[in-house]
Amino acid sequence: MCIEARKEKNVIYLSMDYPEKKNGLDLKMATSLLKNVRQANQDPDIHSIVFESKHRAFFSSGPRPEDLLTCVGEEGIRYLEQVLEVLNQCVLAIFRSPKVTVALINGFAYGGGVQHHACM
Repeated sequence: MCIEARKEKNVIYLSMDYPEKKNGLDLKMATSLLKNVRQANQDPDIHSIVFESKHRAFFSSGPRPEDLLTCVGEEGIRYLEQVLEVLNQCVLAIFRSPKVTVALINGFAYGGGVQHHACM
């Protein structure tokens, strides 16, 4: 399993544990993440969702270029569309979540995967 869920009081911790892909957002990881976020959103006892990595060296590598390079031809395009659909659903499930969501990032944050948006 790519996501390990543990509940502590009213908080669910979703720990990413997919070391062979550095927590890369492929179909396996995205599907697991979406399933767990949806379950947390439906649980009335959960007030907060905390995303974390089981690994100190990385949080998530995001979509991995080597995985994207395999998305050629009709079969590859269908796979990529499937991954993007699940990732979009995941982003929307987090964005629309009635829970407080927090990402625990241990170390440096590079790239477009981590952004800060201030609401005014």
